Amino acid sequence: MGFASTAGNLSKVIAPLLAGYLYERSIELPYITMGAIALIGTIICFIWKKTVR
Repeated sequence: MGFASTAGNLSKVIAPLLAGYLYERSIELPYITMGAIALIGTIICFIWKKTVR
C-alpha cells in the first residue's frame, strides 16, 4: 500500500508538470503523449492477461 500511495502522489506532481511543458512546445503534444501512454498501458494489460491464464 505504501508504494501505491507514493506512486499515486508522485504522478499527481509529475503529470501536470509534463503536460505543461509539452503544451508549451505544441498544443497537440500533451494529447499525443498521454494517448501513447494509455496505448502502452492497454498493450501491457493484454499481454499480462494472456500470460496469467
